[in-house]
Amino acid sequence: MGSVEVRDGNFIGRDYVAVLNMVVHQGEDARGAQLALASYLRALATDLAGLRLGEIDASTDQTRQTPLELPDIYVPLNTSFRVPKKLSLQSALSVDNPGNRLLTGGRKEQPTEMRSVSALEALATHQRLTLLGPAGGGKSSFGAHVLLALAQAWRGHGQPLQQQLGKTWHHRGLLPIRVVLRRFAERHGQQPQLTAGQLWAFIGQDMEDAGWGDARQAMTYVQRLARQQGALLLFDGLDECGDETTRASVLGAVEQLMSAEAGKSRFLLTARPYAFPAGSNPAGRRRAGLRAHPSQPGVHHRHAPDRSRPHSASHWRRSV
Repeated sequence: MGSVEVRDGNFIGRDYVAVLNMVVHQGEDARGAQLALASYLRALATDLAGLRLGEIDASTDQTRQTPLELPDIYVPLNTSFRVPKKLSLQSALSVDNPGNRLLTGGRKEQPTEMRSVSALEALATHQRLTLLGPAGGGKSSFGAHVLLALAQAWRGHGQPLQQQLGKTWHHRGLLPIRVVLRRFAERHGQQPQLTAGQLWAFIGQDMEDAGWGDARQAMTYVQRLARQQGALLLFDGLDECGDETTRASVLGAVEQLMSAEAGKSRFLLTARPYAFPAGSNPAGRRRAGLRAHPSQPGVHHRHAPDRSRPHSASHWRRSV
């Protein structure tokens, strides 16, 4: 694909220049838009690649002279949710597939050859994915890995997306957006009812506070691209948003944004089980007054020890 250097070491992939130009309005500076977005992508990729994850205790290796970076600690995340080995997750979840009774409690004997579903396949299959697990379970590193792959693709760097994200990934062109929910809650958590508009404003302000180039101009194109071409938004760390009331308010804003931007975008929310309404029980979540997403089933995982894999998720189910 190759890349185009906009200025000062900031790049955009050649194919993505045309994607960006589609959201540049008449009379706006297309070159300025390229520089603003290229600066955003460079800053995001740098931030993700050197992410100091709260779930990882770098101090355990006293001999290490440099901080841990994402490539040092990322391990592919699997779930213990199992489907027939010969079926994709999409096929296994199909209403028309008789084997779907395996997933919905039917009285059909399970075939002997089953396989675990990876978190990547789950994210590729579901527009909205909620990933639940304890500290150290790999939630944040998984989200960062996917966003970094997308950022590198937008910059024209790195391996093809399907080599990084697997053969089930067919969502080329999604713009990566990372939202640290703890920081959002710290800024707005005292308000009783938060909105999608406040989330968007926070994303722009967070970029500006981090010194990511012309953050205001970049945010203009980030939001346009998300709405017109599609983005992957990672909402990371619902459990770090304070008390139950604050978490519910933050989650309300997240769900409002997901509903408003559901056209072409995809969404990943991470949390520890205690912080998510009714844990990973979809029925309990409905009783708590939070709607599931029947048009695009949400996927939830709970952690259970799996000594065969260093980072594992456990059972997750559809919300229907």
